[in-house]
Amino acid sequence: MDTHKRSTSSLTAPLVIVIPVLLSAVIFFAAPVKAVRMPFPEWTEVDRIVATINGNPVLLSDLMIEHEFGLLEHPQREADSIDDLIEPFLNRLLILEEIGEVGGFSISKTQAEGAFRGYMMTFGGDSAFRNKTEEWGAEPADIKRRLTRALTASLYTESRIRFFVNILPSDIEDAYRKDPDRWGEGSLFAVWDTIKETLQGEAFKRERNRWLASLKTRYNLHMINGNNGGLQ
Repeated sequence: MDTHKRSTSSLTAPLVIVIPVLLSAVIFFAAPVKAVRMPFPEWTEVDRIVATINGNPVLLSDLMIEHEFGLLEHPQREADSIDDLIEPFLNRLLILEEIGEVGGFSISKTQAEGAFRGYMMTFGGDSAFRNKTEEWGAEPADIKRRLTRALTASLYTESRIRFFVNILPSDIEDAYRKDPDRWGEGSLFAVWDTIKETLQGEAFKRERNRWLASLKTRYNLHMINGNNGGLQ
């Protein structure tokens, strides 16, 4: 990527990308984030390393292009600084490291093509996409590759963690008995599905955090220049 293509040091909010996933019940959302003002001058002129994974450098320019093209999801749906974007970006790279190590997981060409068609529709068509790639000095094929990698990481995360999340009937009964007011009015039967979905979401988040913490250690994540992006 030619980092001299950009003439401004501020970021515009990226698009909201909703990617249709064929043969899958999972839909990957690339979350919108607010415009981010760079905390350092002229980042477009001098690229820098923000982290290393297994000794391999992670460049700021890669993070920023994925943000600008709407490929980077953020858990709070908005970001106030570069540090807010680092964590989800590094999490994806760590997940892709595991996928590469274990093998056997990929999305089909049909899924990838369908995702890219949906992405282009949200972009406003070929002309808008071409203007954006020219502005950033990016190749369309590279953006398509990044989109495929983002979708692969998202689907892998969903399938891997769901395997470990198992809510039993006794868990639902215990949650209702311990704090019935939390679930509003109604009998246990009436709020059963609500409790189950809530417990599944909480368990998914706990397992995801545990897993990502293990990946940071396994793949030797090291932050550079004091940027931690919320990572410990």
